[in-house]
Amino acid sequence: MGIKVAKFGGTSLADASAFRRVRDILLSDPARRYVVPSAPGKRHPEDAKVTDLLYQCFKLAQRKE
Repeated sequence: MGIKVAKFGGTSLADASAFRRVRDILLSDPARRYVVPSAPGKRHPEDAKVTDLLYQCFKLAQRKE
């Protein structure tokens, strides 16, 4: 079997215990050689999603704010 690429984001990167689960997944298969992280998820209901914050930044930049 060849090299595998694994992508993780959202709730799978939301906190330290989630990162440990990702680590265990990666270490369970030596073919998983590359990891692509995306925006982390919310830890608490009051947290803002990183993706939403990036959209807000883009809108502000468009308005030169």
